[in-house]
Amino acid sequence: IIGGMGLGVIMAKIRKLSIPPVLDIASLGFLIGQCIGRWGNFVNQEAFGTATDLPWAMYSENTAIEVGGAAHPCFLYESLWCLIGFILLHFFTRKLRRYDGQTFLLYVIWYGIGRFFIESLRTDSLLTPILDLRVSQLVAAVSVLAAVVMLIIFRNRTVLTGCGSKKVMELNNSKKVSTRTNGSSKMSLPVGPPAVPFTRTA
Repeated sequence: IIGGMGLGVIMAKIRKLSIPPVLDIASLGFLIGQCIGRWGNFVNQEAFGTATDLPWAMYSENTAIEVGGAAHPCFLYESLWCLIGFILLHFFTRKLRRYDGQTFLLYVIWYGIGRFFIESLRTDSLLTPILDLRVSQLVAAVSVLAAVVMLIIFRNRTVLTGCGSKKVMELNNSKKVSTRTNGSSKMSLPVGPPAVPFTRTA
């Protein structure tokens, strides 16, 4: 995801596109991709959690070897989490988005929160050398905190491209009309009375 995001930013720069609205669109694609892609873990019988006797637990040869029976289907948890996030952020983007980049920041928060708790169930994650946390949990927590700070910093921002809050869209349209009107008035030449030719008499 990070590599794809970086390449997308580079391509946006080359194409001279504004990066924040591109990230807004991409974040919805990320959620759908992660929702579908996590089922690859089920096919490979990997990335499962600790032992559980819940009705939706997954059981395979790998879970029997690793945890001695059925395990938490972490792939299913993350898949459903991403699906719910896509639905919510799609509605938010269409109706409530106030500025470019806001949907992306909310995506980072939504996915980071889900990943933090889901990773706590997994048995194959890399642990940090100092804290009793998995590396992916630490990355998720830092990402969520950074996104929250940026949401606070940009809370009064109203630069919006495309769909979003109706009030903000009307505000941006009025600014564009005002800018065009001012520009046309500056370019117009003053019109005065016609010049009277001066003739010299002998």
